[in-house]
Formats: sequence, structure tokens, C-alpha cells
Amino acid sequence: MDQWNTKLDQLFAKYKDAVPDPDPSANFMPGLWRKIEARQSFTTRIKKLTQVFVVATAAVCLLLGMVVGYAACAALGILDFFATVPREGLPLLRFPSLHLLQWRFDASMLAPFAIIAIAGSLNLIANVSYAQRINDADWARPNFTSLRGGLGGNGIASVISAVIGGMGINSYGPSVGLSAASGITSRSLAYMIAIAFALLSMVPAAAALITTIPAPVVGGALFFTAAFVFTSGLQAITARLLDSRKIIVIGFSFAMAMIADTSQDLLVRAPVLLHPILGNALVLGTVSAVLLNLIMRIGVRQRVTMKLDAGHVNRDTIERFLTEQGGRWGARRDIISRAIFGVVQVLEVVSDVPEETEIEASFDEFNLDVRVRYKGAPLVIPERKPTPREIIASEEGERLLAGYLLCQSADRINCKASGTMAEVQLHYDH
Repeated sequence: MDQWNTKLDQLFAKYKDAVPDPDPSANFMPGLWRKIEARQSFTTRIKKLTQVFVVATAAVCLLLGMVVGYAACAALGILDFFATVPREGLPLLRFPSLHLLQWRFDASMLAPFAIIAIAGSLNLIANVSYAQRINDADWARPNFTSLRGGLGGNGIASVISAVIGGMGINSYGPSVGLSAASGITSRSLAYMIAIAFALLSMVPAAAALITTIPAPVVGGALFFTAAFVFTSGLQAITARLLDSRKIIVIGFSFAMAMIADTSQDLLVRAPVLLHPILGNALVLGTVSAVLLNLIMRIGVRQRVTMKLDAGHVNRDTIERFLTEQGGRWGARRDIISRAIFGVVQVLEVVSDVPEETEIEASFDEFNLDVRVRYKGAPLVIPERKPTPREIIASEEGERLLAGYLLCQSADRINCKASGTMAEVQLHYDH
């Protein structure tokens, strides 16, 4: 005992030597918080500097790759800066002119325009969703306010472009991939880039320089950015449960998009009306995915029920039921896992599953509701965490603890009784 007292005395002595003023005073806590904040601010600065270094390294690597690509193309005779420069040369500045503008309406273009507009809108939704995912670590589904703004802005820009005789416009997936690769997603920087592009559009030499970029350099840059876009798409797909129908939709759509690029000689024999669809990989893949998704949803019920056999709780049966339904619905894996945990917990509290016990599940894109009906006393849902004394005081303590744990697992829970039957409603935000 004396040995331990000696060690404690030595420890307290070292503490007094390390702390100038060990006694708490009026400035003790403010001073302590200042030290904590100073350390946090230093850590934050180091983290930001590290991020800047990583972004700069990625940008330098991309730039270095393009320089090497230019050098290789020049050595092979592929690069020609003067291929797009006319003999009379290029003026320093040239402002846009509308003297060649002519308006004409062609009814035969309505159907191709509608198809391309739908495909373009879906492409924009995918790019905006990817941008949201980059900026939100807890991203679960697209933010519709942001999507509405993106679609509205793109529509207005397309109308203006059509009125002045310009090309159809849309968001560019590799640009979002470049943001993911570099980590730069600042809106202020986007404004600066837009202004720079607007100014460069009045410099013919800049346009000529861009058009002479060798195809291998463009392909290498697109491959770099497309890797991030493709990976993000796979992450979004695998975050959902997939059944055989969803797998067919995904696989067939990818195959049709590849066929549009690799088998043009076969698709060109199709009727002229279908050429706007079959001639573009993005349009063909998108149309295939939309149509197949509509077809494969036939026969998928949004509300399903399963009756359980009386006896012990069979977790495998419950897990198989909810997992299969989650695959048909395309629900998120984490939400289905939470629902399985909640149902199993309810039935384990009930102990042996009584007769006439059933599980009902309903789903839409935003909500998953699971109802467990059984014969017996309803669960008590406490508003606060039960104390250890309340848990061990009686047999109802176990139900109190189970009700509290279910409250922590589900986003909303309710329990009601009707005659001899009780129903526990578990709600999960999807």
C-alpha cells in the first residue's frame, strides 16, 4: 500500500511541475479552451494545406500527362497547330454576329428533339447528383431543389442558344469528374471559369488552338476524368439492393450503349426516324434504361405481407423476406439492414412467435414502413432511456429497454393495441 502511495505522490509531483498553476482560477477554463481552439485551428490549417497539396499534385500530374502527350504527338507528326488557321490569318478579336441567323420550324425534328431532350435531362440529373455526392459525405439521394435549379438553368440556356442559332448545350460529365479528381468544387471558381470561356470565345486564336488538340491527348484526359465518373456511378448502383430485374436493366443498358459505338454499320440500316436514338451511345443507353425500368416494374407490389409460423424467431426467414423485397424495390442496403434489426428485436421481445403473427412492409423512394402484428401485450415506447433500476425492477423492464433501443434504430416508432392484437409500426426515412 505504501508503494502505491509513493507512486501517486510522485505522479502528483510531476503534474505540479508540468502545470504552472494547478489550482483552478477564474481564467482556468477560458485559458483551457483557448489552448484547445489553438490546437484545433493548427490541425485545420495543416489539413487544408494537405488538401491543397494533393489537389495541386493531381493538377500537375494531369498537366504533365498532357504535355507528354503533346510532345509524343509532335514527334509522330500528328500535331499541327496551323491546320485550322486560314491563309489570311486570324484577327486578334472577333465579336459574335447574328447576320447569318435564320429561323425555321421543321415538324419532322420534333420526335428526335423530344428523345434527345429526355436523354439530356437525365444526363444533367446524373451530373448534378454526382456533384452533390462529391460535396456531401452523407449523400443518400439527389437534392431536388438543386436538380430543379440545374434543369431550369440548362433549359433557359438551351432556349437562348436556339434563339441565337447556337448548338444545343448540356452539362459535361468529365468536368464533374475533374472536380472529383482535383477536389475543387467551389462555385466562385466556376464563375471565374465561365467568364474566362466567354472572353476566350471572342479570341479566334484560342478556338483554333483548342481544335488542334490531338485526339490521343483528349482521349487520355477523358479517360482520367471518366474513371471518377464511372466509379461514382458504380457506388451509387451498389448502394442499392439489386434483384435479377435490376441487373438486367443495368447490364442491357450498358450493352446497348456499347453497341451504338461498335456496331454503327448494323444500326444505320434502321429506319431514319430511329437514327437520332441509335446513332448516339448516351441516348440509346438512356432510352433503353428508362424503357426497361418501366417494363420491369410491372408486377412489383409496393406493399407486401408475410405470415410467420408460431415458434421461435427465425431471423433467416425475416432477413430473406425483407432483402428480396428490398431488391425488387431497389432500396438502400443500410435501410433494409436497420429494418431487419428492428423486426427481429420486436419479435425477440415477444419471445416465442405467437400464431397469426405477420409482417407487412410498404415502400416508396422516400419511406420504408414495416408493421409487425402479433397477439399479445403491446410494447411500451419510453420517451427517455430507462434507468438500470427500472430495467431490473420487473419483467416490464426488458420491454422498456427494447422499446428504447427500437427508438434509436428506427426514425419513428409507434405501438398500438386492438383487442388481443398488438401492432408495432417502424418507419425509416429512405
